[in-house]
Amino acid sequence: MQASRSTQSVTASHPTEPPVSRIAAIAALLALSLGLAACGKKGDPEYPAGTQVETVKKPDGTSDKRPKKSTRPFVLDGLLN
Repeated sequence: MQASRSTQSVTASHPTEPPVSRIAAIAALLALSLGLAACGKKGDPEYPAGTQVETVKKPDGTSDKRPKKSTRPFVLDGLLN
């Protein structure tokens, strides 16, 4: 006598809604990324104290303050120039 085997169809269960923890993690990541994207201060950069600044005139007639460029050679100048 042969024993009859019952065959069962194995299917992966796919939930129709993602788990709450996944939604919470995505929301936290989105909030963090938007919060960090808004960090900073609007306006011109503030240079460290003691930085030599030169005034440069723009073509439209206004002036802009920029730090003076260093004349010291840098190790990678040969590659960058």
